Formats: sequence, C-alpha cells, structure tokens
Amino acid sequence: MATIKTKRDRVKFASDNVTGACPEVLDAILKANDGDRTPYGNDDLSKSLQDKFSEIFEKEVIVFPTSSGTAANALALSTMTPSFGNIYCHRLSHINVDECGAPEFYTGGAKLVNLNGINGKITAEELDKSISETEVVVDGETQPVGSILEDVKTTGSILGVDITYPGEGYTSEPLVSFVDNCDQGYGAYGRAMIDKDPNSPTFGQLTGVLMLSEGENYPTGEQTDVFVNQIVVEKGGSGYKLDDKIDDFEICGIDENGSITKVCTNDKAYRILPSLGVKSYTGSGAILTPIMTRKRRQSEVIQVIDCITPRNNIVGYVNGKEYNGPFHVMPNGQKMTGAVHTESDDIIYNTPQESLRNRSPRGSSSTRIKLRSIQQLVQESEQTQTTESTDTYTDPVDDAMDMDTDIDPTPPSTPPSTPPSTPPSSGGGYGY
Repeated sequence: MATIKTKRDRVKFASDNVTGACPEVLDAILKANDGDRTPYGNDDLSKSLQDKFSEIFEKEVIVFPTSSGTAANALALSTMTPSFGNIYCHRLSHINVDECGAPEFYTGGAKLVNLNGINGKITAEELDKSISETEVVVDGETQPVGSILEDVKTTGSILGVDITYPGEGYTSEPLVSFVDNCDQGYGAYGRAMIDKDPNSPTFGQLTGVLMLSEGENYPTGEQTDVFVNQIVVEKGGSGYKLDDKIDDFEICGIDENGSITKVCTNDKAYRILPSLGVKSYTGSGAILTPIMTRKRRQSEVIQVIDCITPRNNIVGYVNGKEYNGPFHVMPNGQKMTGAVHTESDDIIYNTPQESLRNRSPRGSSSTRIKLRSIQQLVQESEQTQTTESTDTYTDPVDDAMDMDTDIDPTPPSTPPSTPPSTPPSSGGGYGY
C-alpha cells in the first residue's frame, strides 16, 4: 500500500497524478480485479458506469474511461476537431501549458490558438477578433469570416468604477459590491481606496475602486472605450530593473531593492483589462492592478500657439486706446473684451482709428448727429497725432461723449475740415 502524507510543506496542484491514490480508490481497484471478466467495456463494472452516466445525462451515453485527465482532454478533442482545425483556448489553459503537445498529437495536427482573458476566461470579444481575422477563399476571392458576436448575448464584466461623489469621513477601506437591475450579473466586487493623508484636501474621501473580481454576465449597452486612470502597485516585488518590459506600459520607479514603486499610464483605449505581467530575467513577485475609467487622461501640453493675440501683447484698440487685457472671440471672428461674454463687453478693433470710427456714442441725440460728431473728432485726433509728439494719448471721444463730464462749448482752436455730407462706408451706417 502507498503511504499517504497528510502534512506537506508544499502542496502541488499541477496535476491529479502528483500524489498517490487514496485508500478508497485502491480498495475499489482490488475488488474489481477479482475474477475474470469480458474485456473492452463489456464487463459488469463498465456497464454499470454507462448506466450511471446515462441516468445523469437523462439519455443513453457511452463512457470511455481513461487513465489520466490529459488523455481524456486529448481524446475528446480528437473526436471533435479535424486535423486541419483550430482549438481556441486561453493562453494559460491546461491543454496549452501542461499537456505537452498531446492535443496536437491525438488530433493529428490541430492548432491550439491562444486567447487572452481575465481570470482564465475567454471573452466573446477576444474569440470574435481571432475568428474574424481568419480569411477564406470563395470563388477565387479572399473574404473574412463573419462575426460571431451577433449571436452572443451582450453581457460583460465590470472593469472599473467612476466615482461621482467621493463622500467623506472614511477611516477604513470599504468593500464594494455590484447589483444590476436585471439581476443577471454575479461575482464582481472591489475595494474602495481612500485618502489617508491628514494634510490632503481630500482626506477621508474615496479616491478610486480597486477591482478584486470583475465578475461576469452583467448586462451592457453599447460598448465604449475605457482608459487606465492609475496603476496600483499592490506588491513591488524585488530584483526588477527599469528596462524590464510591461506590454503597454513603462516602469517609472524602482527602489534600491529592485522593488517596483511606480508604473506610468498611457492614453490607449481598452475593451478588456490590460495585461500587467512584467517580463524580467531578474525580478519577481510584483502585483500590479489597473484602475480603469471612461474619461480619457488629459495629455501633457507640449506647446501652445496663439494665432490671435498680436505681438507686444496688444490685443487691439478700444476707444482709441491700446488694449491688452482678457478677451474672447465671437463666432463671427470679432474680438471682444472679457474672458467670457457679457452684455457690457466692448468690441476690440485692429487700429485706433477704426475703434474711434465705430464707437457707439452715448446720449439721447439722433444717430446722424452722433456720427457727424464722431467724424469731426476722428479727423481732429488724426491731425493732432501728426503735428504733436506726446507721451500721453488723450481720447477726444471719451472727453466729448462721456455723459459724466461737461463738454466744453468752446470750439477747438483749429477747426477741423468739413466732414462729408454722408458717412463713409467704413464707418458703419445708420441704425447701428
């Protein structure tokens, strides 16, 4: 009899053949070995096995016992897969990692096609992508194989949580469970992360949700892209180097022991959780978990080009004076004062003359009289600028049209030239 150890320093789960058979199995084998029987499935024990399985499956079945799980998998695949076929499996599946070519051997050469997936589960999207990329030749033309997603129920796992209200006063990290309105999904839960820094303005608030299990079968609407908001280093491991590789990411921080301290995010869109396995010849033990969000990360501003503001910070002219304050641009391209639009904004013009010519005067007199008065003042201003050189510019329009200032009735010492009988076309028209 084999000696069965009940305590071990390590327990191996790589195969059902690691340990010896239990006493109950050995006793059953010894009893079945007594006497002579008709071989090849015609013995009473084999018939009772088929009767039992037929009872379980509620139909007549034929059972073929095998000596190992590998033999069972390989023989089962050989009955369903032609030698030129594909076997779609998870990249970490037992038939791919542990069965040492047995599936390919017993199928006569069928190809194992590796797929990604969370927790060893193949997603419909991954399977569809792999199948749809396969091409066939029909009537001499290469055509892609059709999508299978049309026949697959739209369900999914929960990849991340966007926090709409962070709360306050949390002292420990609460567990987060998920319930859908259709009560179809199951298995998803996470751990809320909180800000534990007393000096932080968000102290005691939720900062993110770390998904511990994504679950499955949750109803989904139209699929949308998600992005990596943060990569949490749950365990940094040891022995890593900065040039060690992670599929879509870069290691941005390592301490003196080679423990990973920071992994930089990217701007790539995902439909499944990204792989965070570190490819390293020296490091081990790192556990990295992404936190996903539907909001695209704000990219770093590399260069700002201002095509609106002129040189020397002069935006334009308002009432004949230089203006370099805040401004906004209207849909018609007109610049106006103020960072945001209000009813009191002034129009910003490109030249002092244009700003004076188009200024809307105040007062109760008629438009025609106002326009003529402006033309006189504009001409007087132009003559003054050409004959005098001063450091200070005085706006004659402000002096003449300000309602809070008394207008000197004394005419100017140098009378302006006679204005035209009709306003010039560039000075606007009546009714403005």
